[in-house]
Amino acid sequence: MASQRTTTGIKPLNWRSDINAECSLPRINWKALQEYAIGVKRMLMNHDGQISCQLSSEYNMGGLHIVRRLDFQDGTRWVARLQLHTTTESLQRLIHEVWTIQVIREQSAIPVPEIFAYEPSCDNDVGVAFMIMEYIPADTAMDSFGGWRVHKGKTPPRFKAQFYATMARIQVQMASVRFPSIGSVIRLSDGTYSHVDEILESIRNFPFKLLNFAQRYCFQEGPYPIVHTDLYKSNILVDSEYRVQSVIDWDNAIIAPWEMVKFIKDLSIVPPVMDGPLYCEEESDREKFAERTRYIEVVKKTEKALHLDSKLSIAFGDRNTQNLASAIWLYFDGRIGFYSSVFELFE
Repeated sequence: MASQRTTTGIKPLNWRSDINAECSLPRINWKALQEYAIGVKRMLMNHDGQISCQLSSEYNMGGLHIVRRLDFQDGTRWVARLQLHTTTESLQRLIHEVWTIQVIREQSAIPVPEIFAYEPSCDNDVGVAFMIMEYIPADTAMDSFGGWRVHKGKTPPRFKAQFYATMARIQVQMASVRFPSIGSVIRLSDGTYSHVDEILESIRNFPFKLLNFAQRYCFQEGPYPIVHTDLYKSNILVDSEYRVQSVIDWDNAIIAPWEMVKFIKDLSIVPPVMDGPLYCEEESDREKFAERTRYIEVVKKTEKALHLDSKLSIAFGDRNTQNLASAIWLYFDGRIGFYSSVFELFE
């Protein structure tokens, strides 16, 4: 049976409290969501008795989802994450996220929330696509310790070594979940996993120089790792001591070539060549490169401790391919830069 996490005496999280003030919400039938959650819990518990459920007054919201907690009378707490904007692509992302989290739970020790149920379409009583999952009583690293206004997204210095060590271990374990081909994770009817060749289509639409480079460059052979494409503080839940409690938002995770694996967002650097003649190395750049070096050493130790190969630390240690990976992801994000200059590093 699925785990039934109960929580008591938990400090309030950095969530919002006036959902009626949100005028941009789609039409959501909250009563139907409660009834749906009760039905899921009754099925998981194989229980026909009375079950009551209340929606929390607190909620959290980003650009793509709104999250509300579901409180049951027995102390169990779940969360419902509902899509704010529905497109064919967003519905497909929801399904891929479910499958990705399943394979991560089955093949690694990375802390991710358990998914109890999901509706990958708007054709339901609630009115939007959604999933119901385990409640993790923790704020995102971005929202913790007063949020952005206080720390500007920076990890408190006293927690940095611990946080980076944990994230290195998570990335090593993520890189150990491998597949023979690249693309998005799908679950087959027999319970195994495969891929969808979406990356190849993206490359075909990439600038000519990248396509030409991909045709002549000798990429590392598979199997290939799962990549969380937004390993940023807003997707890492931490407790009051900045200990990682869960990694969330796997909807854009893919199986990618090793040359597209990059550092956590804390250690991301725009390739200097992308800034062209405007680039001027600053002290913050030197500090981040030093942090990267230390992070790689932690990754190496973790790989050795887990008896894994060194493909991830090798990928991190190759500055040219890290610049290429950063350029590819920045291109997807729409950042302006001298992208073609990145290929000069390989000449």
